[in-house]
Amino acid sequence: MTGTSPSKPLLKDRFFTTSLTSTIVVFALCLAKHILVIVGVSGAIAAADSIEHGLVFAVLALTALTVYAYFRHRKRATDTD
Repeated sequence: MTGTSPSKPLLKDRFFTTSLTSTIVVFALCLAKHILVIVGVSGAIAAADSIEHGLVFAVLALTALTVYAYFRHRKRATDTD
């Protein structure tokens, strides 16, 4: 395949940066629960205990999306060369 446009850098790929940012935010939310326990706000944590399972699933799904975005970007970059 011949492409006329030069490949853009990975961090300029909007799909990759969006999925990476989402993964980082959800990962931080998973850690926030444990950080709050260390600080001592265990009452609020006990109320939000069921949320963590959904966040762990979201981290896994968004990590998979980020990996897909990386490989899609890499494939497009090699196709245009």
